[in-house]
Amino acid sequence: MGWLVVVLLAAVWGSILLPGAVRDRRASSPLESISAFERSMSMLAPPRTVERLPSRPVLVLADPARVTGSRNRARIRARRRAALARLSVATGVAAVLALIVGGVFTVAFVVSVGALLGYVGLLRRSTARAAEARAKTRMLRPPAAPPVAAGDAEPLRRYGT
Repeated sequence: MGWLVVVLLAAVWGSILLPGAVRDRRASSPLESISAFERSMSMLAPPRTVERLPSRPVLVLADPARVTGSRNRARIRARRRAALARLSVATGVAAVLALIVGGVFTVAFVVSVGALLGYVGLLRRSTARAAEARAKTRMLRPPAAPPVAAGDAEPLRRYGT
């Protein structure tokens, strides 16, 4: 009977942890980790004043939303929703087994309820951080393109126009 409980708990935890680990392994690329590192470092750097030099070109993205896009956020939301559903199902199964069999399944139920409440708390904290970040930041407009001499198309390409 004891090995059955261990197998059931391993199956529940495997169904919760393995899909996310496999998905992250497939979707990871060096470019994502580099950009995440650069974002982290830019948040740590002290603000600096920028001098505008007319001879130095500034590269500006034509469409910044294409780079940051909402696809990543949608995937994160879907992954979190799936994890919450798995934890809820695991808690429900543990509750049914605790009512029918009792014993060790009661402990499994208490642990799964604790895990579910902890995960909901993490989701609430993440939502609060995102709301705080939206309240404290604003989008910057790209600088205006400098005047272009007739026949000179290179500055237009640099500024994305």
